[in-house]
Amino acid sequence: MPNRCLTGFAAGLLLSACPSAQPKRSAGICSLIFRPIVLLMSPLDANQPPEPWHSFFTELDAMASEEIHLHCVGGFVVTMLYGLERGTADVDLFSIGSPEQGKKLLEEAQQGSELHREYGVYLQYVGGIASLPIDYDERLVEMYPNLYKHLRFFALEAHDLALSKLARNGPTDRDDVLYLARTVPLDLEILKTRYTVELRPYIIGRAEHHDAILDLWLEMIEEDRTKRNLK
Repeated sequence: MPNRCLTGFAAGLLLSACPSAQPKRSAGICSLIFRPIVLLMSPLDANQPPEPWHSFFTELDAMASEEIHLHCVGGFVVTMLYGLERGTADVDLFSIGSPEQGKKLLEEAQQGSELHREYGVYLQYVGGIASLPIDYDERLVEMYPNLYKHLRFFALEAHDLALSKLARNGPTDRDDVLYLARTVPLDLEILKTRYTVELRPYIIGRAEHHDAILDLWLEMIEEDRTKRNLK
């Protein structure tokens, strides 16, 4: 998706990312990444993920021996829960609820594993990268309830999802935020308040850098809404 409505402040949006915010709780990310195939995903069936994810998750589910909560972030959530049709190559998990079971799943499904060779996707733990509002877990939305015996997928609420992209602030992140602003739509007052109360106090480093990016995002959204004759 091309960038839109960046006239007049695109340069500001290209500010390089500074050290990311650090939530008070521990965090981790797993990435499921397709080998060179990139699928255009659309949430045609909200009750089941498309292939090869469903078969891949089914095998992982069979390996688990207890319930595991997986907190989903990133493009997988934007496409599968919020309906963006875009080529995507990964699905990120911010947290795996059971460390022991999570370690087992990572070992069985890491890059180069048998599951990776079979399905073209793999799990990769890169903990501590994403920055989320501190109380994000109170607003999680469950995806695919009752589909798997052990795996339970929970996605970020839209405003939390937008703020999770603040530190990186890449072109795809800005496209995703603008998409969420148009379609959810995002409430700008909620976005500002949640940033001020739940994210900014835990930023390590230059909080002013994040402030500037958020201001530019708000300007981008407001300019887009004005062009589209929306309040």
